[in-house]
Parts: sequence; structure tokens; C-alpha cells
Amino acid sequence: MSGNTSSFKRSAREKCWEARDFYFQCLDKNDILDPLKDSERASQVCDSEKNNFESNCVQSWVNYFCKFRVQQHKQQEAIRKLEESGARRL
Repeated sequence: MSGNTSSFKRSAREKCWEARDFYFQCLDKNDILDPLKDSERASQVCDSEKNNFESNCVQSWVNYFCKFRVQQHKQQEAIRKLEESGARRL
């Protein structure tokens, strides 16, 4: 039974990640960085993707992934600005 549970959990994670990726692709196409702050617009333009994401992931994961998306963007922007000002990676 534990083997079946393990593969179910893996399958559920994969479905969640796939739904997240489709939702984030839709957000990217519509220039929406933070779907939590811009939830009304995100719901308007990416409604089916958002519903699929929320139905395939537990709510805590939905919130985590959306917040992580914004943090990752801020980090990449900071790195880009540093590199533009002449900073180099070690």
C-alpha cells in the first residue's frame, strides 16, 4: 500500500506542477507578475488555468508558488541590475 501511496503523491505533485506551469505561462502572456495582488485581472484573463491550478494543488502550495514567483522575479531583476553595473559572478 505504501508504494501506491507514494506513486499517488508523486502523480498529484506532477499534476499540480503542470497546472502551475500552464497558469504561470498564461500570466506571463498577459504581463501579470503577481496573481495575488492582481487577482481580479488574473481571474479575467486566465480563469480556466487558475481554476485548474487551484483544483490540482492544495491552497498552501498555490499561495507558496505565487509568492515564490514574485520573489524569484525580484531576485533575477536584482542580479540583472548588478550585472549591468559591472558586477561579476564569482
